[in-house]
Amino acid sequence: MTDAFRFEQKIRNMMKRCRMVSPGQRMLAAVSGGADSVCLLAVLHVLAPELSFSLEAVHVEHGIRGEESLQDCAYVEKLCGELGVRLTVRHIHVPELARKSGRTEEEEARIQRYRIFEETAEQCGAQRVAVAHHLGDQAETVLWNLIRGSGLRGLRGILPVRPLRDGQAASPLVVRPLLETTREEIEQYLETRGLSYRTDRTNLDKTVTRNKIRHDILPDLIKLNAQAPRHIAQAAEEAAEAEAYLERVTARAAEGCIHCRANGQPVLLLEPWQKEEPFIRHRLLRECIRRASEHGSLKDIGAVHVEALMGLACGGGEKSVSLPGGLTAVRAYGQIRFLSGAAALSGEALPAAGTVLPATGTALPVSGALYAQDARPGERWVEVPFPGRQVVRYGGYCFSLVCGCAEENGICIPKKRFTKWIAYATIAQKESQKLCFRTRRPGDVLVVRQDGSRKKLSDYLIDEKIPSSLRDRVVLLAIGSEVLWVAGMRISEKARVTPGSAYVKVSCSTLEGQEVEDERECQCTDS
Repeated sequence: MTDAFRFEQKIRNMMKRCRMVSPGQRMLAAVSGGADSVCLLAVLHVLAPELSFSLEAVHVEHGIRGEESLQDCAYVEKLCGELGVRLTVRHIHVPELARKSGRTEEEEARIQRYRIFEETAEQCGAQRVAVAHHLGDQAETVLWNLIRGSGLRGLRGILPVRPLRDGQAASPLVVRPLLETTREEIEQYLETRGLSYRTDRTNLDKTVTRNKIRHDILPDLIKLNAQAPRHIAQAAEEAAEAEAYLERVTARAAEGCIHCRANGQPVLLLEPWQKEEPFIRHRLLRECIRRASEHGSLKDIGAVHVEALMGLACGGGEKSVSLPGGLTAVRAYGQIRFLSGAAALSGEALPAAGTVLPATGTALPVSGALYAQDARPGERWVEVPFPGRQVVRYGGYCFSLVCGCAEENGICIPKKRFTKWIAYATIAQKESQKLCFRTRRPGDVLVVRQDGSRKKLSDYLIDEKIPSSLRDRVVLLAIGSEVLWVAGMRISEKARVTPGSAYVKVSCSTLEGQEVEDERECQCTDS
């Protein structure tokens, strides 16, 4: 049995054990021209007939090293031609793309590579994309994640099989058949097969963190123990198993601690969260970040960010923490809400129980008060002729006011949050003052009982747990200092419609015409 055959069978066993490919599937091999990817292509070419899969290749020419990069491309084209493997070549210019995005060239190159892998896999119908990470890469990755403080999840290192698109199990799978082989084994296999390869000089640049680990740190560890890379990889495998178990535990805990608003942004309920074990609390915070981030990613999230969130969760009052990726976590009234940049910047930080922010930027509350889109929306006076109808725009919303008269035997008023019936007499009694859409001002009161008892509006908003940062943006319908309707919440007891009396029906929609309404109804009475 030759060394080459033993190496091929080692890869075959790895692929079968990890279920990397099924008979009849198509695999797309990523080939840069370096030793690792040339070895990957050669081994897969040998194993394809035995494992009954078809093989294609893709090469991304990054435009970083000029003529050398083009020579790499030419070499890969020649190799694939000799093996009879169909090749797709894509040319990009990473330096220019990196300047536009603000990323490093290394990061931009990786993002573009995987984008091209995904596109090519879709075009050729490949269910698997094979990349050439090996045992040394695994050790480097674990060390790098350990240094940057990414926790147990980062200690898993590189997974042998994962979805090409994070969080989307239906996407093509990325597979790593060489993950248990050393660089020495790879080079020996190439020598035995008589295969040459290209060397990328950028991999020698020690200003790149990964290269520093590869050329300085890992060799020093190997001097202490020659099996250091393998032991690190074994620890990563155990970490992956532990992480899989803890993911299940965290998911069960999340059912009682994390609620998602209508726009998908998470809300952490602090009371049940505080009952969990400290380790699970940390994981729940990370889960909130993952759900709130644009692509479900924890990229750039380190231990320092989780500790900042722990401080926020265990503190008091209304406070916030800024997180990578344009996220903001805000604490108020026993909750932490995780908001994307647009929601946080608009001041919609903490509607009492959720706000949906569609692409138009108009807030659609699903519970709690209605908040003006502008920090200082001013006032909008309203004259409603009887009978008649008027449409008023205020605070980023469109309000329709229609006059009518209730039947003597009463009127059935649905219990809706954004359509209210106001007694016309309440308005007519104040001839010297006009009906007005506005936000709060000193001296505002709300009649809260049928006997005429009043409550300061400020006290009512506190009782309803409206965050202080948003109380000045609650939309009101008022006449003088008397609040007739706290939009999205209750009307004044004094404004209730009685049988046979005139009324003004007020309903709300967005400026784009989308109805803002909670469809829950009761039998007869408003609230």
